Order: sequence, then structure tokens, then C-alpha cells
Amino acid sequence: PFADSDRLAKMIPAVPGTKLADAMKEGMELKAAYDKDPQVKEIVDLALSIEGNAFNVGTHAAGVVISKDPLMDVVPLQLSKDGQMISQYPMGDLENLGLLKMDFLGLRNLTIINNTLRLVQQGKGDSLDMDQLPLDDEAVYQLLSSGDTDGVFQLESGGMKALVKDLRPTTFEDINALVALFRPGPLNSGMVKDFVNRKHGREQVVFKHPDLEPVLKDTYGTIVYQEQIMQIAQVLGGYSLGQADLLRRAMGKKKAEVMAKERDGFIKGATDNGVSDTLANELFDTMSEFAAYCFNRSHSAAYAMVAYQTAFLKTHYPVEYLSALLSSVRNDLDKIQLYILTARDMNVKVLPPDIVTSGSDFTPDGDAIRFGLASVKNVGTGVVEMIVKAREEKSFTSLEDFCQRVDPKVLNRKTLESLVLCGALSSFGISRKQLFHNVESIIQFANRCHEQKLSGQVSLFDALAASGGDGDEVGFSGLVLSGSPEEYTDEETQQYEKSLLGFYVSSHPLDSLVDQLPLVVSHLITELPAQEDGIEVTIGGLLSSFQRKMTRSNKPMGIGILEDLTGGVEFVTFSETLEANQELLQPGAKICIQGRLQFRGDDSKTHSVVMNEVRLLKTVQPLNLFFEVMPRYEDVEYLRRMLAESKGPNPVILNFKDGTKIKTGPQFWVSDERDSISSRLLQHFGEWLRVG
Repeated sequence: PFADSDRLAKMIPAVPGTKLADAMKEGMELKAAYDKDPQVKEIVDLALSIEGNAFNVGTHAAGVVISKDPLMDVVPLQLSKDGQMISQYPMGDLENLGLLKMDFLGLRNLTIINNTLRLVQQGKGDSLDMDQLPLDDEAVYQLLSSGDTDGVFQLESGGMKALVKDLRPTTFEDINALVALFRPGPLNSGMVKDFVNRKHGREQVVFKHPDLEPVLKDTYGTIVYQEQIMQIAQVLGGYSLGQADLLRRAMGKKKAEVMAKERDGFIKGATDNGVSDTLANELFDTMSEFAAYCFNRSHSAAYAMVAYQTAFLKTHYPVEYLSALLSSVRNDLDKIQLYILTARDMNVKVLPPDIVTSGSDFTPDGDAIRFGLASVKNVGTGVVEMIVKAREEKSFTSLEDFCQRVDPKVLNRKTLESLVLCGALSSFGISRKQLFHNVESIIQFANRCHEQKLSGQVSLFDALAASGGDGDEVGFSGLVLSGSPEEYTDEETQQYEKSLLGFYVSSHPLDSLVDQLPLVVSHLITELPAQEDGIEVTIGGLLSSFQRKMTRSNKPMGIGILEDLTGGVEFVTFSETLEANQELLQPGAKICIQGRLQFRGDDSKTHSVVMNEVRLLKTVQPLNLFFEVMPRYEDVEYLRRMLAESKGPNPVILNFKDGTKIKTGPQFWVSDERDSISSRLLQHFGEWLRVG
């Protein structure tokens, strides 16, 4: 069963390069299971017999082998499945032969930058040279330090956001280091914490030798890059750069014989340069330790430059940049929802599609972003091209003008209904509801106009009506709409936009709760993938769908999708919890769920929440505690004990006189017995505390 194999796999340390033998040492969990369970023993023995063998044939996504001679004379070649010529030798063997391997990487972000520059040129007339940007722009570093890095290359993940906020970068070198440090090795080693503390003066920067200062000054005395290891070997050990590169490789591969030889060479060179034997050995050990974590500085710098450029564009040209960013993820609903929220946080409105102003993709519309027509369900790219072509000479001035100038192929019922209900025709000043009521009349009018154009049979009355009496333009009798001009309700409009665009655009069912929601949940839904498997979470939002099913054991279960303003997540609930809460689990309900986060295998994108409790959002009442003075240590301990004893679903917010607000962790949330809790707190803290 998957559960058993998953449990077994998790007994092996998740550290790159770990062998089964490393996980089978005495005292380790896998060893205990191996000795106790015959099935585990059989599986592990089979795994040991095939460990180290090639699992499949892989091809580097961007690696190109370069040789002065024809490759077929140098290495064995074969055709890949897609017809590309590839080497049968692995990367290491190619390098040992003296061949040059270069990686040519393509980045979606470069296209985003290019499209942003085009939009800036079209809309503002500014010509930007990304190679000449000032690298000391204070506003850019303020944006980064705030953690507002959604859409910024390499800096978007939850963990990276936290690191950026801790580091508060002020120079390009800081961004360079961020890219290099945010990997499992440096994070687990503690060197990232040292780096941050040294930057902010919380830890002293010490150079073990004066000659190390110019090498390590930019990284606050921490070895971050492979090039720094090479420089230390060159400066202190007397190595040439070629020899230093061989040392770097040897340290990275941890080959004992090679390392022993290199140690002797480094110690001799360092002592010849006046370094003590003790310090030389210490430096070699330090270099060897950090070599496993160090990143290529030039590689990091290239990525850091793209990160800075995207941050610059987001800071100074947010409308154009977010338009290009949204267009780049048009097929990723979760990403679009995230970036729409990012736009709103930056006070940039995202407007529904509009046949008068929308293009195929997301485009700037003044200080707002206009949805692209290609994003509308049932509206294909061919339809969009015909609409855009029809308005090339001049914009559409009315619904009649639109019907007369656009090919009737565009105006089939399904396409027209979709354009109407998503709001794409609303700029004509007619309600969506009235337009939808008259779809058939609009189609007939458009077909009649087209037929008369083809036959040349336009009445004198039609021509005069359209031209205003001067006869310069040929036109048709006006379109008369029936029905009430009233508009759909907000709820109806939201549902139509959601079904046709995939998102709520004009408004969101949770808009009224935008300030309350972050206070009553432990995590926003977009933050869940960065959390640990199995933790308890509280999430809240709109129940967009819910289905009852039967398990294999013929017991009821439910599967639903909960959405907040940042995204959606699947949750499951089983028989007892389902039966006790089925009245609350109705699509459209605004609810708060407590449960356990679970991942499927090692894929952080495939996760769900196993629901334990559910409440209506409006019944979750945060307990606000306002402190007039800063609590003493013993008061904090009392507060911790009392809150832990009163455990429940209601968040606790600590408010201090300087304006600081702290939301406690879920383990310190309290029950509904607010009066009793408040009374006990007031009795202890007296006039120092106000309860709200």
C-alpha cells in the first residue's frame, strides 16, 4: 500500500547523496524496521541490490557539448526520443575527456521583462535599458525588504520571502547572496542565520587572517561562493586559478584520497606564505565544510540581476509589469489569482474584459489592468483577432457599431453570451442583464447588417440615419433592446465572472472580510505548500464546491474546495465530522476549517487538509488584548499558561501601545468562553490590560 511505502521512504534522511547504508546504521528507524518486519527486510534488500544503477536515460535540459573535432569522432552518440543528437557519456566523463559543456537556459522571466518594456514604450514613451539600471535604487530595496516579492524572479516562495525580510537587502551583493544561500545545504547548516546576524551587527564579523578580508568582506566573513574558495587557495595557499579550481572540485566531491593530497598542498603553500600550520589546517577544514554548500557566484549574479530587474519594474512600472506577468501565466489559474491579489495590494485595479479596449492578453488601461479577451471562456483566439482587427481604424462607438463592423462569425450565441456575462460589452452603457435578454436580437441585427452589406441593399433611410444626414457613411437602422435596464446582483455578477474568467474580477464574495480573514486563520491558502506535512492549520474562505462520496468501507466522506483571496485548496472530511457539520458544508458558505495538512508523496503542490472542525466565519471572534505597558516575563508566562488552558478556535491578538500587533499561534487560541477568560486576565493584569 502507498501509505506503507511512503512511511518507509520517509525513514531515509532527505539529504542529497544519502545511501541506504547510511540509513541502516544501528539506532536508526529504518534499521529497526528492517530487523523487525520481514516485508521491510525484503524491500530494503531488493533496493540495496539495485542502488547505484541508472534508473533511466536522462538528457540535460540545456547542456550543449562543444568540441574542436566532430563529436561523432570523440564520443558515442545516439538520437533522443525527440530526434536530438545526444551523448551516451554522462557529464563527468565528458569533462574528463576535456570537452566543454555549456548550459543555455531559457527563462520565462526574460520574456516578461521584454513584454513589460514594450508596454512601457507604448503607454508612457519611456525607453528603458535594463543593462544600465542603477543598482542602488532605494525604492527597490524597500519593496524587497517588505517581503512584497510575488512576481519577483527567484524571490517568490514563502521561505525566500521570510529570508528577504530578515536580511533586508540594501545592495546588489545582498541579492546575489540571497540566491546562493536559499538552498537546503546552507539553510540546514546555520550559515544563513550567521550571514543575516552579521549584516545587522548582531554577530561580529571576524577574519581569521588579514588577507581574507578582501575575499570575504562582501559576505560578512561567510564563505558563500565557490569562487571564494578558489580565491582563498590562491591568496593564502599560493595556488594558480587552475589549481584552485581543481581544489574546489575535489572538496565538492569529498574524495578522501584526493582531499588528503590537496590538504598537503594547501598546508605547504599557506605555511610558505607565513600562515601558521594550525590556522592553515583550520582554514582547509572550513573550506572543505563550506564547499558542499557553496554556489557559483557568476551563476548567482546572473539570477540576481534578473531578480533586481523584475523588482525594479514592479516598483516603478507596476501596471505594465503586472500586465506582462499575468499574461505569462494565463493558463495557470492559481498564479493568476495570486497576481490579481498582488495587484490589488499595490492599489492596481484589475478590470473585466472590454471589447473596446482589451487585447488578447492582459494590458494596461490607464492606472488599471484590463483582462484579455482570450481569457474568456468560449472566446477563441480567432474571435479575438477579428475583434481587434475590426477596431484598428477606429474604436467601437456603440453596440450597433460593433454589430455592423465585426464579422458575424464572432457573434454566435455561445461567444456573445460569454462576452456579455463577463462584462466585455458593458462599456456601451447597457446592463449585462438587458444585453443577455437581447442576445438573439443582437445576433439577428448583426446578420441582417452583414447580408445587406454583401448585397449592397442599404435604404436611403438607413444611410441618412447612420451618417447624420450627409450621406458620407453607409449605416443601418438602430438596434432596439427590450426588457428592463436593471443590472444583475453582485452575487450573480460574481458567479458569471467566476465561471467565464475563472476568477472574481469586479468584486469578490470575501471583500467584506478582507481585513478579518487574516486574523482568524493560521495560514492563507497560498502559504500552505511551504508548510510541513502533518501540521495543524486553520484556514478560512468561501466553500466553492462540495461533494459527498462513499469510502471503500461504505462510509460517507466529503471532498470540498475552500477558496480565500489568495487561492483554493482541497479538503476532505470523514463520516462522524461530516454528519455533525453537513448543514455548514453548503457551496457558497463562508467558513473556517481546522484540520491537518497532508502532502501526497514528496509533491508540495499536491496537498489537502483533513478537516476536524468547521465553523461559520462570522462566528469566529478574535480576542483582542490591549496592553498599556510591556508585560514582564512572569506575566508573559502566566498569559501563555492561561491561553493554553483555554484552547479553542478563536484567535488571540496582542496589541501594544507602540502600535505593534501580534497574532498568537493556534496553540494559544481560546474557546468561546470569552467572559470567563477576560475576567481572569483582567484580575491578573488590572489596569495594564484592556480586553476588546
